[in-house]
Amino acid sequence: MSFTGNIFLVRHGVTDWNQQGIWQGWKGPGLNMEGRHQAELLARKLEGANISAIYSSDLPRAHETAAIISAKIGNLNPITMPCLRERDLGQLSGKSMKEIYEVYPNIAMERETLGSNDYMGVEKWADFTKRVSHCFQAISRESEGNVVVVTHGGCIMSLVRSYVDPSFDQIVDNCGVLKFRQNSHGYQLERL
Repeated sequence: MSFTGNIFLVRHGVTDWNQQGIWQGWKGPGLNMEGRHQAELLARKLEGANISAIYSSDLPRAHETAAIISAKIGNLNPITMPCLRERDLGQLSGKSMKEIYEVYPNIAMERETLGSNDYMGVEKWADFTKRVSHCFQAISRESEGNVVVVTHGGCIMSLVRSYVDPSFDQIVDNCGVLKFRQNSHGYQLERL
C-alpha cells in the first residue's frame, strides 16, 4: 500500500536548554511553559487537518509536545517510537556552544550545529540517518491519511536531506512544521 496522506513533521516545543543554547541530544528537560504554549498553538492549527495518527520520539520534550497536540485535536494516543529520537550527542549533550568550543576547539560545525559531521563519542551521521529514515519509511507504510510525527531538529534535517534536498542545513524552529506529501517522484515539502 502506498501512503496517500500528508506527514506533518513537527519539532518539539521549546525547553529551558533550547533557550540557554545547551545541546540536548538524548538528554535534557521536558517543555517549559513557553514550549507547552507553542504546542497548544500548533494543535489549534492542526485541528482541521483530519489527523489519523500521532507518532512521537520517546524523549520527554517530544513526547510531551505530542501529548498536548493529541489532547487538543481528538485525543489520539501518541505512538512512541524510540527510532525518532534526536541524534545521540554523547559527551556533547548538556554543553553550551562555548563549552563545546573550549573543550573541543577543532570540532567541525555546520551553522552552529554538528550537522552531518562525525565526532568521537557521537552517533555516526550515517547510522543516525539510517535509523531515522527506516522509522519514517515504517510510518509511511503503516499509516493512512494525515499523520503528525513529533521529533527533533536533527531528525527533520536528516529526513529533508534524505528525501528532498541533500543540501538542507537548517534547524526547524521549535514547534515548526514541515509537511511531506508523497508523489510519483518521491516527496514534496512544504513549510507551514
